[in-house]
Amino acid sequence: EQAGESLQKSWRKQETADANRFSMNDYHNPEGQHRNYARNLKSLPHDLERSSTETYNPIMAATTASDGGVGARRLANELKRRIEKKQNKRKKMEFESSDVSYINQRNKRFNEKISRNFDQHTAEIRQNLERGTAL
Repeated sequence: EQAGESLQKSWRKQETADANRFSMNDYHNPEGQHRNYARNLKSLPHDLERSSTETYNPIMAATTASDGGVGARRLANELKRRIEKKQNKRKKMEFESSDVSYINQRNKRFNEKISRNFDQHTAEIRQNLERGTAL
């Protein structure tokens, strides 16, 4: 029975690793796009009045529903949230006063790992390049 539990645990761990392989804002692959879509759906309020078996009739919906622009306000709030998020990200990037030698976060981590191991060996070469006296 313990072996079965450990198998289930490892299986769940593998499933979560597969699900989290791409970040939420990774728009360049279908998995990332789907996760972003699912997150956006979670932010929408659920319509409790209409059941899932009821057929949508746009003529009846237009005549009976007067939501007073609730959908437009919700869209405006979502766009404001995204703009604020983008501005906060820019501010965060501006405050980083370190020398930028990376193109994205993954490359930044890679450069940090490389510099940890090889900076002591390449310090002289880097100084020569900065001075312009490199061979």
